[in-house]
Parts: sequence; structure tokens; C-alpha cells
Amino acid sequence: MSTLRILAYILVLCGSSALGHDSLYNYLEINIDAKGGTTIHFSIHAAELSEDPEVDPTSQDTAWFSHLSAAQKQQIIDRANQQLHNSYRIEWGDSSITPSPISSDSELDSETRPGCLSSSIKVTEEQQSVSIFYTGIEKRLLLVVTKQGAFPKTYDLATGETQAISLTP
Repeated sequence: MSTLRILAYILVLCGSSALGHDSLYNYLEINIDAKGGTTIHFSIHAAELSEDPEVDPTSQDTAWFSHLSAAQKQQIIDRANQQLHNSYRIEWGDSSITPSPISSDSELDSETRPGCLSSSIKVTEEQQSVSIFYTGIEKRLLLVVTKQGAFPKTYDLATGETQAISLTP
């Protein structure tokens, strides 16, 4: 078993959600509720997108973001949206899901994914499975699938890898 796969399992055992350092992974979480509703959550680590040399790109701190001007925040949000667009392709059959853009008034998450900007989309109930195509650069993807009453499943994807996910509860 690879070291990264062992690390992913340890991370899952240590908490209710799988966590690793944001400088190593991008995150995508798929939550499937008991009624078959599915939400896909995307997280983008914001500190890496800052051009300010005073901001530690590995930081999970959120204070630096609150001191930015509206134009500086928008620049980081625009970079995060570009990364979302370039890093993920989600397909089922002949259709695809596009990640929702991060809104212009977003603030950094301070609880679930500290230091991250996030976006979520709802997947309609008729979809039974999706394929996640990861095209991000420089980082691996930690994909976490949670179903009510079940232990979370984690997938560690490298750039160019694909993972099929069943959306049935």
C-alpha cells in the first residue's frame, strides 16, 4: 500500500472529515444524503493565490484576507475560480457538471477548511454516478465521499487520474 494511501486512511480515522495539509492536496467532498440528494464541495486554498510576499502560502490563517481591499480579494477569488475551472471535470454519461464560481463576496472558511475559499453544487437525483477527472497541477486531489450512516471513503488522485463515484445512498 502506498504511503499516500496510508496517510489518507490515517487522516480519515483521526476525524469526521479527512484532512491533510492544504499545500499538499486540493479537496473535493461529495456528500450523499439518505434521500439521494448529492452536494459536491470544492475547496481552494487561498493563501497560495496571493502575490503578497508577507502571506505564507502554506498558512491556514484567515486574518490576512480580511485586510485586503475589495479589488485584491476579487483578484484572489478570480484566480480561485480559474483554478476550479481548470482542475475539475465532472461527468455523467454525455453530460458534465461545471463547478459553481466562488462568489465575489466570499470570505475564507475558518472552520471546515480553514483558509480556503469554497464552492458547492447540488447534483440532481437522476444521476446514479459521476466520473471525476482531476487535471490540477502541482497537487494531488483528496476526494472524500460521505454517505449518511457510512464511513467516509477517500480517494487519492494524481493529476490526470479519474475516479467513478456511485451517488446511490
